[in-house]
Amino acid sequence: MQCYSFIYQNKKTLEEFIYAHHISTHQEILIQVFTGIIDYTYIDTLRQELLYFLPHAKIIGSTTSGEISPKEITSQKSVITFCLFENTSIQTNIITHEENSFTLGSTLMQSIENRNNIDEFKLLITFTDGLHTNAEEYLKGLTSIHPTVIVAGGMAGDNASFKNTYIFNEHTISNKGAVGAALFNKNLNIFTDYNFSWQCLGKSHTVEHSHKNRVYSIDGKSAVDFYAYYLGEEIASMLPNIGVEFPLVIQKDGLNIARAVLNKYDDGSLGFAGNVPQGSQVKFGYGDIQMILHQGLLQAKNLAQHPLEAIFVYSCMARKSLLKKEITTEIKPLQALACTSGFFTYGEFFYSQNSTRLMNQTMTILAISESHTPSQIATQNTLEVKFKEEKHPDFYRTKALSQLISKTTYELEQLNETLEQRVQKEVQKSLEKDEILFANARHAQMGEILDMIVHQWRQPLNVFSAGVSSLQVYNTMGLLTSDVFEKTTEQILNNVEFLNNTIKDFRSFFKDSQLKEHIRMECVVDKSLVLLESLIKKFGVKLIKEITFDKELYICTSELIQVILNIFKNSIDAIEENNIRFPEIYLRIYEHNASCIIEIADNAGGIPLDVLPKIFDKRFTTKGETHGTGIGLDMSKTIIETHFKGNIVGKNNEQGATFIITIPLQTTLE
Repeated sequence: MQCYSFIYQNKKTLEEFIYAHHISTHQEILIQVFTGIIDYTYIDTLRQELLYFLPHAKIIGSTTSGEISPKEITSQKSVITFCLFENTSIQTNIITHEENSFTLGSTLMQSIENRNNIDEFKLLITFTDGLHTNAEEYLKGLTSIHPTVIVAGGMAGDNASFKNTYIFNEHTISNKGAVGAALFNKNLNIFTDYNFSWQCLGKSHTVEHSHKNRVYSIDGKSAVDFYAYYLGEEIASMLPNIGVEFPLVIQKDGLNIARAVLNKYDDGSLGFAGNVPQGSQVKFGYGDIQMILHQGLLQAKNLAQHPLEAIFVYSCMARKSLLKKEITTEIKPLQALACTSGFFTYGEFFYSQNSTRLMNQTMTILAISESHTPSQIATQNTLEVKFKEEKHPDFYRTKALSQLISKTTYELEQLNETLEQRVQKEVQKSLEKDEILFANARHAQMGEILDMIVHQWRQPLNVFSAGVSSLQVYNTMGLLTSDVFEKTTEQILNNVEFLNNTIKDFRSFFKDSQLKEHIRMECVVDKSLVLLESLIKKFGVKLIKEITFDKELYICTSELIQVILNIFKNSIDAIEENNIRFPEIYLRIYEHNASCIIEIADNAGGIPLDVLPKIFDKRFTTKGETHGTGIGLDMSKTIIETHFKGNIVGKNNEQGATFIITIPLQTTLE
């Protein structure tokens, strides 16, 4: 196998090059054309000239965002590479009519599989257009037909204008579709490698809405707004032209893979070179020049251990944009090993371990040889010299910036991880404290309710005492008749039933606060008022009820009772403290906007304006330690918001305070 490459100038220089290297004498010729001249007529003329001198040659070509030749990196020129094979046969095909990218790949591979000697099929070099094809889906289509064939190549470019790209073979030119050259030789030596070496920058972001390679929203923002927020409005307005330089990096199969912006849509979404799965975590990527160049040298040293007769480089145009003049530093070690050519792409195809992936921001390498002898062209010392040649001052400035970004990002990630751990610990401590506080509050409320029960029991106990005493008097005086006995015992038994019901309500209230049941709001109110009856009577409170809500809810009754008790108790405390002469508490329950609304208002003078904003704060109270506060308004707020998915607000009315509880029906109707 022999490989020759040169920069095309005109038909005469092409003829001279072909004649000087005796290319026309070979039967199996693969020509790869990499052109930065994005012009259909120019490409067609160049293709016709090649076929004029080499009518039996197979051709595949692509437009570029820069070209790689054995001696230099060029822009808007044409690099032509001739591979002359001894024991390898070649077939090419181009597919231009498929709308679906997966079908495009499967159709191209099937067109090759339908040919002869398929068992010899070893390598497919393929190029797609750079703007219309979803290259990741295209590769899936290829591998669905023949997963073990090695695939290399990339997406066509157009010098970062993102307007029109072309792919072509010896028969056709197209701005949409894919072209491929299949190499048949089971003994062909093939080596693939890649160099990514881009750093992840900043925190992780969640892709909230995407479909394949089109991303609609990230972190609650449209894809365009997301770029504008982190990179600035100017950068966002320049998308997709500058999008390749600021890719999103995702992890796939253990590899960091970049996804570059190729399209911007009117709805604020962005199209990327490959799929960005919905729900995936992404970070911005930034090229680390030091790592890129160091890894490039290691890559060349490794490559030198393999048989080499031709090296093809399919590298992302973002690397060329980042490294500028120093892009030659990354390529030089490879040029020292063998005839090296290629182009700068809008996406690179990389095969490894029976898997083909779409890469961005990556330099991929394809080395082929019909020989089995490792290359001895370049020694390690030669590679070191090539790497250490004098560099432009811009290189050191950019290198320093890359180092600064890399170290700062690492430190921020470590700080963020430490902060997350500390926050988790503090949250856990807070939860534990809240649980203790809640338990203590329930114990305090239990004491208050016990106090209420004591007040309620005094009257029936007095009835017991008076009844028993009267029976004794009537019996001693011989005046105890059956009517007196039955009337007195009936009065005693009624009060016994009242005491039993009070104990029953008390036990069910504290037995299981999480137990749900079907219940009407009027019943919840009645259960609450049973426990408040003695206090209402003690302070002469006039209770006004207006309940128009008649639906049955499925709720934790005891928790809602806790909240109602807390608000009523606060009103009664305010009535007592302010010596309200004609106290009133107004309870209204009704439905509004698919919610159950509970309003509790009093005429106890209201809440001081400096206190009102704080009434739901944790541990805030205007009462002394000797004056129980029940579960407190902060706990009431937690119950309503967390367990009932509702809200509670407090405000002043003309005569006192009003609390409004809103419970969405969708969370309580079974």
